[in-house]
Amino acid sequence: MAKPGLSETEKIVTIFGFLKCSPSLGSLSGNGSASLCVGQLAETIELSELKAKHGLSMNIKIWDFFVKSEFACKCGCGSDHISNTLVNMLDVARRTAGTSFRITSGVRCESHNDAVGGASNSSHVGGWAVDISTPDSRSRSKMIKALREVGFNRMGIADTFIHVDIDPDKSDDVTWTY
Repeated sequence: MAKPGLSETEKIVTIFGFLKCSPSLGSLSGNGSASLCVGQLAETIELSELKAKHGLSMNIKIWDFFVKSEFACKCGCGSDHISNTLVNMLDVARRTAGTSFRITSGVRCESHNDAVGGASNSSHVGGWAVDISTPDSRSRSKMIKALREVGFNRMGIADTFIHVDIDPDKSDDVTWTY
């Protein structure tokens, strides 16, 4: 438990012993969650839980390369229940690939999924999937290699995007093309 009278950052450091693997305390931002370093992947704790338990009011950056809003449903409904494990893996893959990952589709509500012609059992609806833009073949190759290295084993490959998911209700070790 953090001591009274400490700054917000001191409270976080006291509670966890450190902030997210980051070269500086400049890793603070407004996405609503806090993180701990566990190897290369981060285990997340909701900021609302931290606020309630420890009287914190700041927002802490979870990922180095992504913010939660990138994964929200594109229809504007506010649905943003993306899997933290999925984004943790993407964050490591992005670092490994050394190239930008632009998320073109993350979470989809049922209505938006229907509107874009998504599969009836789409992993996007459950927050288990993303589509990543691939601007060229060299970037696509780097992305695929990095995504495989961090453990993605469900992958769809198209000319302009890569789909990856970690849907627990679907078969592992599959790759398909669009």
